[in-house]
Order: sequence, then C-alpha cells, then structure tokens
Amino acid sequence: AKVWNGSISSDWTNPGNWVAGSIPTNIDCVVIPPAGNPAVISGTGYNADAHNLTVHSGGSLTVNSGNTITVTDIVDIHTGGQCIIRDSASLVQVNNVNNTGTVTIERITQPM
Repeated sequence: AKVWNGSISSDWTNPGNWVAGSIPTNIDCVVIPPAGNPAVISGTGYNADAHNLTVHSGGSLTVNSGNTITVTDIVDIHTGGQCIIRDSASLVQVNNVNNTGTVTIERITQPM
C-alpha cells in the first residue's frame, strides 16, 4: 500500500508526502490516514491513480477542479474520513464493485 503522510505539503504529486517516497499508480492500494496536511489532487488536468482507495477516520482527500482520480476497484471512506470531489473534478471507477462510505461531490450550477 502507498500511505499518505502529508509531511511536506498537501500536494499529491510530491513523493515526499508518501511513506514509500513515490506517487501511487493504478497497481497501488492507497491509504489516507489522518496526517499533518490533507491530500489534495490539484493542478491542471492531473490524473491520479489508485487500485483501491481507503480514507481513514480523520483523513482527508480533495480532488480539485479539472483533476481526476481513477480507482480500479473499491473506494472505502471510513466514518469520519473525507473525500471531496470539487466542481469539474472527477472520480472514475474502473470495476463495478460495492463501495463503502460517503463521498462529497460539489457542483456549481447556473442560477435558476
């Protein structure tokens, strides 16, 4: 598993924020525990990958606008964990599997 430590910043793409010292790929199980900094996928058109995604209680993952996280299998958000998909961001799941927990998806719409 690739475990987030957030010791440097909130930047998902900084290898120093990961216990193993490398950014996850689609073959890695990703674990987001409580950390010094929350995990944030940001930039322009960045596609983060994970085989499985687990956010523990107190952990936080945000996918900012214009970015994507692609998860091959299960998304598991524990009670007290946060997974936020901002407006114009995406969570793509490859396999049709049962997920657990709650993901918050924010969308901005035109006034009615």
